Amino acid sequence: GGAGRDWVAHSWLSEVVLALFRRAFGLRGLSLFRSLGVTALLMCLTVQAFRRTTPARALLVTTLSVFATVGGWGERPQLLSFLLLVPAAQLVRSAVGGKERNLWWLVPLTFLWANLHGLWFLAPVLVLLGLVGALTEGDPSTRRRRAGRFVVVAALCTLAAALTPNGPRLLLQPTRVNGYGQFVSEWGPPDIHSVFGLAFFLMVMTFVVAYARS
Repeated sequence: GGAGRDWVAHSWLSEVVLALFRRAFGLRGLSLFRSLGVTALLMCLTVQAFRRTTPARALLVTTLSVFATVGGWGERPQLLSFLLLVPAAQLVRSAVGGKERNLWWLVPLTFLWANLHGLWFLAPVLVLLGLVGALTEGDPSTRRRRAGRFVVVAALCTLAAALTPNGPRLLLQPTRVNGYGQFVSEWGPPDIHSVFGLAFFLMVMTFVVAYARS
């Protein structure tokens, strides 16, 4: 680690995956990793968008998503996080819609995610956001039961991250990135004066408006 601090290898499994691509295909393997990841991500985004709205709106949402996330489309572990966000969000969405058993799949998904990249904490965050939606439907007793299930799953997702080879110290890593975040360009705050920053802002606003209308 630098400056006397231990380095927590929170993306160790992604490094293994990248090393396997490198061993199998040489340096071209890293480009192949990126190509496969980006293709899969675009397919997932497009399918999800076109299944839920009109073609024009789906095209707009997909375009905004592309420009908002393209900065992370490198031969880096965060590409795997972008991919895992798709099934995680889908599981939470289906649970809010009534298929609450799907929530339990987020626990093993979080365990895998926590070994791949530091954005694993988005899984319990999504569950807690889904809790807000779950509390708007049903009678009081039903809402209490659903709320309890969402809270338990969020806690189990966090526990799953603590059971990775890095142990409980992994839970504190999201709060410690400021120490070296200044050296990572994609961790900087979005700049709405740039095309990518503006797309990110518009994507967030689109989500807020769509959620408010629903």
